[in-house]
Amino acid sequence: MLKEVGIIVNPNSGTDARRLTSNAQFMDNIQKLRILKSIVICLIGSGITQIEIMPDYLGIASNLVNDIKGNGVDISMIDIDPEGDLNDTKRAVEHFKKDNVSLIILLGGDGTLRAAAEQSAEIPYLPVSTGTNNTIPYLVEGTVAGLASGYFVNYKLNEGLCNLNKIDVYINNDLTNIGLVEVSTTNYKFKGTGIIDLSMIIDSVVIFGKPTSIGVASIGGLIKQMDCNSKKFVYINFKGKNYKLKSVESPGVIKDIYINDYKIIDVGNKVKMEKSYFIEIDGERSISVDENDNVEVYVNPNGPKLLDINKIMEIVSERGLFKENL
Repeated sequence: MLKEVGIIVNPNSGTDARRLTSNAQFMDNIQKLRILKSIVICLIGSGITQIEIMPDYLGIASNLVNDIKGNGVDISMIDIDPEGDLNDTKRAVEHFKKDNVSLIILLGGDGTLRAAAEQSAEIPYLPVSTGTNNTIPYLVEGTVAGLASGYFVNYKLNEGLCNLNKIDVYINNDLTNIGLVEVSTTNYKFKGTGIIDLSMIIDSVVIFGKPTSIGVASIGGLIKQMDCNSKKFVYINFKGKNYKLKSVESPGVIKDIYINDYKIIDVGNKVKMEKSYFIEIDGERSISVDENDNVEVYVNPNGPKLLDINKIMEIVSERGLFKENL
């Protein structure tokens, strides 16, 4: 039987070392379970009857399944052995692809969405923020997320989707990874905790950012706001002091950042990056490189599709889908 909705909960999101270096909030797993229950209860209330969920090593999914059983819904955990890392997300997306789910709901951060998008850009995603410095996932109440998801699936409201760009990262002409927010070269020589000091960045390509964002996305977003369906991206070179600006590096941490220059470029173009030791992707040190490696990024318009909650609910209101004739 085909499933309607797949759900992924990242038990590790919202727990990284930035809680020790800033005022970032802590998202514990009890709160994640509460958000998840609100989402699922509203899915059921909107008529969704087929749901499957990725198991996790901390038991968030199993607690949900036990609590929801007997509510007129077929909710089950998929058959994978959780390892406690982003490979769980990747394997879950592969499973959901085989089951032809209509929507994947993600509880996590930018990294969780990126891991999912690496496996499939065809299935629409609804990312709900339970991470740290999230740029793309929605800070939304679970009830609203579940209701919008139910309307999307039941009425096939594909016009309520928006399209993300993605950054294809090439090292010596080999595609090695993707980014959904930004990719930067850095002066770091070791991964360490993986967190980023903005003063260590050499240059960046930013494809998703707003003036209200945090981290590198906030710098790109001040230059030009970019979100779903954006046709432009921003390249920033930090090797110089032609401009000084204030940036929100992390919650409660503001820094003066110096930049040399920036360009606003059309999506669909490639950029050659500066020489470095570590490539940072979407807020974390990700790829070790040699200073002689050739690093290029391609801003690809064919990224994953996201459910636009506001757009979905606008369509529901305009078409009167919220009411039934008696």
